Amino acid sequence: MIVLGFDGMDYGLTRRLMSEGRLPNFERLSRIGTFQPLGTSIPPQSPVAWSNFITGMDAGGHGIYDFLHRDSLTLTPYLSTSRTEPPGHILKFGRWQLPLSGGKMELLRHGTPFWEVLEQHGIPTTVIRIPANFPPSGSASRELSGMGTPDIVGSSGMFSFFTTAPERITDKVTGGTVYGIELENGVFKGKLKGPPNPLSSTGDTVKADFTVHVDASRPVAKIVLGDQEVILQEGEWSEWLDVKFTLLRFVQTLRG
Repeated sequence: MIVLGFDGMDYGLTRRLMSEGRLPNFERLSRIGTFQPLGTSIPPQSPVAWSNFITGMDAGGHGIYDFLHRDSLTLTPYLSTSRTEPPGHILKFGRWQLPLSGGKMELLRHGTPFWEVLEQHGIPTTVIRIPANFPPSGSASRELSGMGTPDIVGSSGMFSFFTTAPERITDKVTGGTVYGIELENGVFKGKLKGPPNPLSSTGDTVKADFTVHVDASRPVAKIVLGDQEVILQEGEWSEWLDVKFTLLRFVQTLRG
Protein backbone atom coordinates (compact mmCIF):
# COMPACT_ATOMS: atom_id res chain seq x y z
CA MET A 1 0.00 0.00 0.00
CA ILE A 2 1.20 3.52 -0.84
CA VAL A 3 0.07 6.56 1.13
CA LEU A 4 0.79 9.98 -0.42
CA GLY A 5 0.46 13.06 1.77
CA PHE A 6 0.14 16.62 0.40
CA ASP A 7 0.82 19.40 2.88
CA GLY A 8 -1.74 22.23 2.77
CA MET A 9 -3.85 20.70 -0.01
CA ASP A 10 -7.30 22.37 0.01
CA TYR A 11 -10.33 20.13 -0.61
CA GLY A 12 -12.50 22.86 -2.15
CA LEU A 13 -9.81 24.11 -4.50
CA THR A 14 -8.86 20.58 -5.54
CA ARG A 15 -12.50 19.69 -6.24
CA ARG A 16 -12.93 22.83 -8.39
CA LEU A 17 -9.75 22.14 -10.39
CA MET A 18 -10.88 18.55 -10.92
CA SER A 19 -14.27 19.71 -12.22
CA GLU A 20 -12.47 22.08 -14.63
CA GLY A 21 -10.44 19.19 -16.03
CA ARG A 22 -7.15 20.59 -14.73
CA LEU A 23 -6.38 17.63 -12.46
CA PRO A 24 -7.34 14.60 -14.60
CA ASN A 25 -5.33 12.08 -12.57
CA PHE A 26 -6.96 13.16 -9.31
CA GLU A 27 -10.34 13.03 -11.04
CA ARG A 28 -9.67 9.47 -12.14
CA LEU A 29 -8.57 8.47 -8.63
CA SER A 30 -11.71 10.01 -7.13
CA ARG A 31 -13.89 7.91 -9.46
CA ILE A 32 -12.23 4.60 -8.60
CA GLY A 33 -11.91 5.36 -4.87
CA THR A 34 -13.13 7.95 -2.38
CA PHE A 35 -12.74 11.72 -2.33
CA GLN A 36 -13.83 13.33 0.94
CA PRO A 37 -12.83 16.40 3.00
CA LEU A 38 -10.41 15.70 5.84
CA GLY A 39 -10.49 17.50 9.17
CA THR A 40 -7.29 19.06 10.44
CA SER A 41 -5.56 19.61 13.75
CA ILE A 42 -5.97 22.19 16.49
CA PRO A 43 -4.14 24.42 15.86
CA PRO A 44 -4.25 23.87 12.06
CA GLN A 45 -0.49 23.99 11.43
CA SER A 46 1.64 21.58 9.45
CA PRO A 47 3.88 20.10 12.19
CA VAL A 48 0.84 19.65 14.45
CA ALA A 49 -1.29 17.99 11.75
CA TRP A 50 1.50 15.67 10.62
CA SER A 51 2.27 14.70 14.22
CA ASN A 52 -1.44 13.86 14.64
CA PHE A 53 -1.26 11.70 11.52
CA ILE A 54 1.94 9.98 12.64
CA THR A 55 0.92 9.16 16.21
CA GLY A 56 -2.89 9.19 16.26
CA MET A 57 -2.74 11.69 19.13
CA ASP A 58 -3.49 15.39 19.31
CA ALA A 59 -1.07 18.09 20.42
CA GLY A 60 -1.72 17.32 24.08
CA GLY A 61 -0.29 13.85 23.50
CA HIS A 62 2.57 14.31 21.04
CA GLY A 63 3.62 17.74 22.40
CA ILE A 64 3.85 19.66 19.09
CA TYR A 65 1.70 22.80 19.27
CA ASP A 66 3.25 25.06 16.64
CA PHE A 67 6.23 25.54 14.33
CA LEU A 68 8.04 27.21 17.23
CA HIS A 69 8.16 26.65 20.96
CA ARG A 70 9.87 28.87 23.53
CA ASP A 71 12.30 28.26 26.32
CA SER A 72 10.35 29.13 29.48
CA LEU A 73 13.48 30.45 31.20
CA THR A 74 14.98 32.63 28.46
CA LEU A 75 11.87 33.06 26.25
CA THR A 76 14.09 32.14 23.28
CA PRO A 77 12.12 30.52 20.43
CA TYR A 78 13.26 27.20 19.02
CA LEU A 79 12.03 24.71 16.42
CA SER A 80 9.23 22.69 17.98
CA THR A 81 9.97 19.31 16.43
CA SER A 82 13.67 18.80 17.20
CA ARG A 83 16.54 20.09 19.30
CA THR A 84 20.31 20.07 18.79
CA GLU A 85 22.73 20.07 21.70
CA PRO A 86 26.45 20.92 21.26
CA PRO A 87 29.26 18.58 22.36
CA GLY A 88 29.64 18.40 26.12
CA HIS A 89 33.45 18.25 26.24
CA ILE A 90 35.79 20.42 24.15
CA LEU A 91 39.58 20.67 24.22
CA LYS A 92 40.78 24.21 23.36
CA PHE A 93 44.22 25.23 22.17
CA GLY A 94 44.74 28.77 20.89
CA ARG A 95 42.28 29.71 18.19
CA TRP A 96 41.33 26.08 17.63
CA GLN A 97 39.27 23.57 19.56
CA LEU A 98 38.57 19.85 19.32
CA PRO A 99 35.22 18.35 20.39
CA LEU A 100 35.92 15.24 22.47
CA SER A 101 32.35 13.99 22.26
CA GLY A 102 29.58 14.21 19.74
CA GLY A 103 26.61 16.53 19.97
CA LYS A 104 23.04 15.33 20.22
CA MET A 105 19.96 15.68 18.02
CA GLU A 106 16.64 14.92 19.67
CA LEU A 107 13.20 14.37 18.14
CA LEU A 108 10.77 16.26 20.39
CA ARG A 109 7.61 14.61 19.07
CA HIS A 110 6.21 12.11 21.56
CA GLY A 111 4.07 9.07 20.86
CA THR A 112 4.43 5.89 18.83
CA PRO A 113 4.57 6.32 15.03
CA PHE A 114 2.07 4.15 13.16
CA TRP A 115 4.86 2.56 11.16
CA GLU A 116 6.44 1.27 14.38
CA VAL A 117 3.24 -0.64 15.11
CA LEU A 118 3.29 -2.06 11.57
CA GLU A 119 6.93 -3.13 11.97
CA GLN A 120 6.08 -4.87 15.26
CA HIS A 121 3.53 -6.93 13.34
CA GLY A 122 6.02 -7.90 10.65
CA ILE A 123 4.96 -5.35 8.02
CA PRO A 124 8.00 -3.52 6.58
CA THR A 125 7.56 0.21 6.02
CA THR A 126 9.32 2.92 4.02
CA VAL A 127 8.79 6.49 5.22
CA ILE A 128 10.02 9.18 2.84
CA ARG A 129 10.13 12.90 3.61
CA ILE A 130 7.33 12.92 6.14
CA PRO A 131 7.37 16.15 8.20
CA ALA A 132 8.00 16.28 11.97
CA ASN A 133 10.28 13.24 11.86
CA PHE A 134 13.82 14.57 12.31
CA PRO A 135 15.98 12.95 13.38
CA PRO A 136 14.30 9.88 11.86
CA SER A 137 12.64 7.74 14.50
CA GLY A 138 14.63 4.68 13.45
CA SER A 139 11.63 2.38 13.77
CA ALA A 140 10.80 2.00 10.05
CA SER A 141 12.63 -0.29 7.64
CA ARG A 142 13.71 2.80 5.68
CA GLU A 143 13.36 6.47 6.63
CA LEU A 144 14.24 9.79 5.02
CA SER A 145 13.28 12.91 6.96
CA GLY A 146 11.37 15.81 5.41
CA MET A 147 10.10 19.19 6.62
CA GLY A 148 11.79 20.09 9.89
CA THR A 149 15.19 18.80 8.79
CA PRO A 150 17.72 21.59 9.47
CA ASP A 151 20.05 22.84 6.77
CA ILE A 152 23.84 22.98 7.07
CA VAL A 153 23.73 26.10 9.27
CA GLY A 154 21.14 24.54 11.57
CA SER A 155 18.19 26.61 10.36
CA SER A 156 14.96 25.53 8.68
CA GLY A 157 16.26 26.94 5.38
CA MET A 158 17.82 30.37 4.84
CA PHE A 159 18.54 31.96 1.46
CA SER A 160 21.35 34.20 0.24
CA PHE A 161 20.39 36.71 -2.45
CA PHE A 162 23.17 38.54 -4.30
CA THR A 163 22.32 41.71 -6.23
CA THR A 164 24.00 44.78 -7.69
CA ALA A 165 21.16 46.94 -6.38
CA PRO A 166 20.44 46.00 -2.74
CA GLU A 167 19.09 49.50 -2.11
CA ARG A 168 16.09 48.70 -4.33
CA ILE A 169 14.90 46.10 -1.83
CA THR A 170 13.01 48.35 0.57
CA ASP A 171 10.73 45.80 2.22
CA LYS A 172 11.87 44.00 5.34
CA VAL A 173 13.54 40.74 4.31
CA THR A 174 12.82 37.61 6.33
CA GLY A 175 14.07 34.09 5.86
CA GLY A 176 17.44 35.05 4.42
CA THR A 177 20.01 37.74 3.71
CA VAL A 178 20.49 40.17 0.82
CA TYR A 179 24.10 40.86 -0.19
CA GLY A 180 25.43 43.60 -2.44
CA ILE A 181 27.82 42.48 -5.17
CA GLU A 182 29.74 44.37 -7.87
CA LEU A 183 30.71 43.43 -11.43
CA GLU A 184 34.46 43.89 -12.00
CA ASN A 185 35.96 43.12 -15.41
CA GLY A 186 32.98 40.93 -16.27
CA VAL A 187 33.20 38.87 -13.09
CA PHE A 188 31.15 38.76 -9.89
CA LYS A 189 32.99 37.44 -6.83
CA GLY A 190 31.14 36.40 -3.69
CA LYS A 191 31.11 34.09 -0.69
CA LEU A 192 28.46 31.62 0.45
CA LYS A 193 28.06 31.73 4.20
CA GLY A 194 28.12 28.43 6.03
CA PRO A 195 27.86 27.39 9.67
CA PRO A 196 30.15 28.37 12.54
CA ASN A 197 33.38 26.41 12.35
CA PRO A 198 33.17 23.73 15.10
CA LEU A 199 36.99 23.61 15.15
CA SER A 200 37.35 27.36 15.78
CA SER A 201 37.35 28.55 19.39
CA THR A 202 36.27 32.02 18.25
CA GLY A 203 33.17 30.75 16.43
CA ASP A 204 34.29 31.97 12.99
CA THR A 205 31.80 31.31 10.21
CA VAL A 206 33.09 29.23 7.31
CA LYS A 207 32.59 30.54 3.79
CA ALA A 208 32.86 29.16 0.26
CA ASP A 209 34.04 31.35 -2.62
CA PHE A 210 32.15 31.52 -5.89
CA THR A 211 32.53 33.51 -9.11
CA VAL A 212 30.10 34.37 -11.88
CA HIS A 213 31.61 35.13 -15.30
CA VAL A 214 29.20 37.20 -17.40
CA ASP A 215 29.21 37.06 -21.20
CA ALA A 216 29.20 40.65 -22.45
CA SER A 217 27.49 39.82 -25.76
CA ARG A 218 24.94 37.18 -24.77
CA PRO A 219 22.62 36.56 -21.77
CA VAL A 220 24.85 33.74 -20.54
CA ALA A 221 26.94 33.32 -17.39
CA LYS A 222 29.37 30.73 -16.07
CA ILE A 223 29.18 29.98 -12.35
CA VAL A 224 32.27 28.53 -10.69
CA LEU A 225 31.88 26.99 -7.23
CA GLY A 226 34.90 25.06 -6.03
CA ASP A 227 35.77 22.57 -8.77
CA GLN A 228 32.29 22.80 -10.32
CA GLU A 229 31.41 24.93 -13.36
CA VAL A 230 27.89 25.55 -14.65
CA ILE A 231 26.88 27.58 -17.72
CA LEU A 232 23.37 29.04 -17.58
CA GLN A 233 21.15 31.06 -19.87
CA GLU A 234 19.33 34.05 -18.38
CA GLY A 235 16.34 32.77 -16.40
CA GLU A 236 17.63 29.18 -16.32
CA TRP A 237 17.97 27.17 -13.12
CA SER A 238 20.95 24.97 -12.34
CA GLU A 239 20.91 21.56 -10.73
CA TRP A 240 21.77 21.35 -7.04
CA LEU A 241 25.48 21.97 -6.46
CA ASP A 242 27.63 20.48 -3.73
CA VAL A 243 29.23 23.18 -1.55
CA LYS A 244 32.50 22.41 0.26
CA PHE A 245 33.48 24.45 3.31
CA THR A 246 37.02 24.20 4.68
CA LEU A 247 37.12 23.75 8.46
CA LEU A 248 40.85 23.07 8.76
CA ARG A 249 42.95 23.36 5.64
CA PHE A 250 44.19 20.02 4.25
CA VAL A 251 42.59 18.22 7.22
CA GLN A 252 38.83 18.69 7.53
CA THR A 253 36.06 19.87 5.20
CA LEU A 254 32.28 20.05 5.43
CA ARG A 255 29.92 19.49 2.50
CA GLY A 256 26.33 20.54 2.12
